[in-house]
Amino acid sequence: MLHPQKRILVRKVLEATIGRIIELKHELVNLDLNEFSMLDDILSDMKMTPDKLEIPIPTYLSQERIEEVNYWSGLLLEVRKKMDSHSQAKNAKTMDRVEAIRLLQVHERARQGRLRAKLMHDIRIQQEEDRKNKPNSLLTMTEIKAACRIQRIWRGFLARKFVKQKREEELTFIGMIPPPVYPVVFQEKLKEISASRREKQMEHEASYKKSLLDIKEEIRDAEGPDLTEKMKDDIRKWFWEEKDEQGRFPDYPSDDEGGSNAVFHPENVYQSSEMDFGKRKEERGKKEEKGRKEEIEEEELGFRLQPSQFFTNIKAADAEFKDVWVNGRRAVLQYPDHPSLVQLEQFSFASFDTWAGRDEKHNNKQEADSLILSNLKRKEVEDETRRVVDAIMREELEILKAAVERDKGKKGKLSKKRKKGKKGQKKGKKKKDKDLTPDRTTESLFEELVMNGIIKQYPKVHLNQFLGEISYSGGDFRKAGKEPIPGPADIRRTISEYCILPLVTAELRENTPSVKSVLLAGAEGCGKSMLVQAVCTELNATLFDLTATNIVGKYPGKSGLNMLVHLVSKVGRLLQPSVIFIDQAEKTFLKKVSKTDKSDPKRLKKDLPKLVKSIGLEDQVILIGCSRCPWECDQKGLTQTYQKMLYLPKPDYSYRYNLWKELILRSDGDILHSQFDLSTLAKISDGWTSGAISRSVTETLTEKRVLQQKFKELQAVEFIAALAKSEPVYREEEDAFVSWYSKTPMGKKKSKLLEGDEEEKEKGREKGKKK
Repeated sequence: MLHPQKRILVRKVLEATIGRIIELKHELVNLDLNEFSMLDDILSDMKMTPDKLEIPIPTYLSQERIEEVNYWSGLLLEVRKKMDSHSQAKNAKTMDRVEAIRLLQVHERARQGRLRAKLMHDIRIQQEEDRKNKPNSLLTMTEIKAACRIQRIWRGFLARKFVKQKREEELTFIGMIPPPVYPVVFQEKLKEISASRREKQMEHEASYKKSLLDIKEEIRDAEGPDLTEKMKDDIRKWFWEEKDEQGRFPDYPSDDEGGSNAVFHPENVYQSSEMDFGKRKEERGKKEEKGRKEEIEEEELGFRLQPSQFFTNIKAADAEFKDVWVNGRRAVLQYPDHPSLVQLEQFSFASFDTWAGRDEKHNNKQEADSLILSNLKRKEVEDETRRVVDAIMREELEILKAAVERDKGKKGKLSKKRKKGKKGQKKGKKKKDKDLTPDRTTESLFEELVMNGIIKQYPKVHLNQFLGEISYSGGDFRKAGKEPIPGPADIRRTISEYCILPLVTAELRENTPSVKSVLLAGAEGCGKSMLVQAVCTELNATLFDLTATNIVGKYPGKSGLNMLVHLVSKVGRLLQPSVIFIDQAEKTFLKKVSKTDKSDPKRLKKDLPKLVKSIGLEDQVILIGCSRCPWECDQKGLTQTYQKMLYLPKPDYSYRYNLWKELILRSDGDILHSQFDLSTLAKISDGWTSGAISRSVTETLTEKRVLQQKFKELQAVEFIAALAKSEPVYREEEDAFVSWYSKTPMGKKKSKLLEGDEEEKEKGREKGKKK
C-alpha cells in the first residue's frame, strides 16, 4: 500500500486485530486448559479450509527497521571478522606429513579420473562415426513409405503427449502430484515489483512527514497572528462582561480544565459531559450486573469472555475509515453515542461538509491528501496558540485583580504559583536497578557481548519453513477425554501467538496478556532450535545465548555474573525486540550435577528467575528455553522461570508423509515421480523426528544423485540407510515426556478438570440406578 494516510489507518486496524487474536488465544487456553488450540472440528462445521487458520506475520515493521537492523548486523560481521582473523593468525600451523600425502592422493586420483573420462568420450565418438558409415536400409525406401513412417511416429508422439498432459492435470487436481513450479524469471519479476513499491512507499512516507511540518508552518505564519489577536480580544471582552455582571473578575480555567476553550467552546471540552456520560454508563453497568446476578441465581453461570482492550480501537478505526474515505468527512468517534459528536464534527472539520463522497481517481500516485492534513494541522495550531494566549492572559488577569484590590485600599500582591507535587510520589517510585555501565555506549556493550559469544548470528529461517498441517484428530481426542496431539501448523500458530505477534510493537506488548518466557520441550530433532531461529528471523531480533556451555569461563565470579545479567538486560532493551535463548534449559535447575560436567550449569539458577521478573510489560524481550529431558531437574525452579511450557511431540503419519514429500520436492521438483512410494516411506519412518528425516534427505539426494535421476529413478529404499544412522524416539522417552507434562501447572489443571468430570458422571450414574 502506497498511500501514507491509508497505511496509518490500516496499521491501526491491523495491530488492534492482532491484539484481539492474542486475547482470544489466552481465553481459549483458559477454557480448554491446552496450550495448543485444536480447531479442526470447527473448520469442518464452518466448511473452511485449514489454510484459514494460518496467521500471517506482518513484515512492515521489519521494513521500517531495515536501516537499524543493517547497522547492527554490519557491526556484528565486523567484530566477527576481527575475531576470525585473530584466531587464524593465532592457530596458524604447518601441514603435517599425513595431511600432505592425503592432499597429493586426492589430486592424483582426480587427474586419473579426468584421463579416464576423456578416453571413454573418445571411444563413444568413434562408435558413433562407425555407425554413421554403415549402409542404411532407409535410403532404399520410397517417398510414400518414408512419409507414412514419419506420420505414424509423429501422430503417436502427439497422442502420448496429450494423454500425459491430461493425466498430469487430473493428478494435480486431486492432489496426487504437486502443482507445477513457476519459472524463476516470474519469481524474480515479482520480487522486483515488490521492491520498487517499497521504495515508492518510503518516498511517499518521507513526503508525508515533510508535508506535516510544512503545512503546519504555513498555517502558523498565515493565520497565527490574527488568531492570537482575536483570542486576546475575546478573552478581554469576557473579563469585563463578567466584571459588569458579577462585580468581580472571573477565575481563569486551568489547562487541565481546557483553559479559555472551556469558556468559548464548551462543546469541544466535554469533560463534564464525559463524566455524566461515564456516570450513565456506570449506572447502566450496575443495572446489568444486578440482572446478571439474578440470572446466576436462576441458572449456573457459563464461560464469559473478558472485556477486550482492542475492540474499541477496531470499531473506532472502522468508523474513521467510513467517515474519511467513504463518506468524505472526518469524525472523532471516541464515544459513539456522545451528545456533542455532531457539534464536534461541524466545528473541527467544517470544510469536509461540502465534500460529498471520496474520489481517489485523480490521485493515481497515491500521495498524501493535503486537505486532510490542513484541517488536522489547523486544529493543532489553534490549540498551541490558545495555550500560549492562556498563559499571557492569566498574568494579565492577575494584574487586573491586583489593581482592583489596590483601589479598595488593600495590599495587592501577585499570587505566586506553587508547584504542586503528587501525593505519595516518593512512595510510588519504583526502585531502579543500578546501572553498572553508565558511561559506555551501546556500540561498545554490543561489541563486548559479540566478542564473548553472547550475542550470536542466527540463520535466516522463516516460520512457514516448519512444514506440516494441522492435526485433524483434535476433536476426536477431546470427545474421548484424551490429550490431543498438535500438528505442525498448530505448533506454528501457537509460537506465533506467544512469541512473535506480542513483540511486534511496544503497545501490543503492553496491552496483551504478558508471556515473558516459553519452554520448548521435545526429543532431539523435533524442531526446537529451528523455531527459536524462526522467531528471531520474523522479528529481526537480537539473539542472546545464555546456554551453560556458551558462558563457561566468561564473566567469572559473582561480580562477573552480575555484570553478564546486567549487560543482557540493558542491551536487550536497547536493541529490542530481543530473544534470550537457553539450550538444555533443564541443566540450570539440576538437583545433582555430574562430576564430568565442567560447564557449571547451575550458575544462573538464582539470577534467571530475577531476569524474567525484571522484563517489563512494555519490553519487547522474551526468554525461550529448549529442553530434551525436562523431568531431570527441579520442577519448582523450572515453573518459576518459564510461564508457558510447550511439548513438541514426534511426528505422526500425516506429518511424516507431508514432510518427506516437501523435502524431496525442495531438493528437485522433477525427482518425485508418480511411482514413488511415499506412504511406505512414511510408515517405515515411524518414531523418527523431523530432524532425522531432514538429514536423511540431505545425505541421500546429493548433487550426483539428482543428476542420475534421468537414468535411474529414485526409490524409497535409498533413504533407509541414512535414516538408520539416527536414533528414533522410543516409547519410554515418549511416556516420560507425557508424564512430565501432566505434572506441569497446565497439566495439573487439566487432570483436576477431568477428575471432576468423572465424579459428575459417577454421580449421574448413581442417581440413574436409584431412579
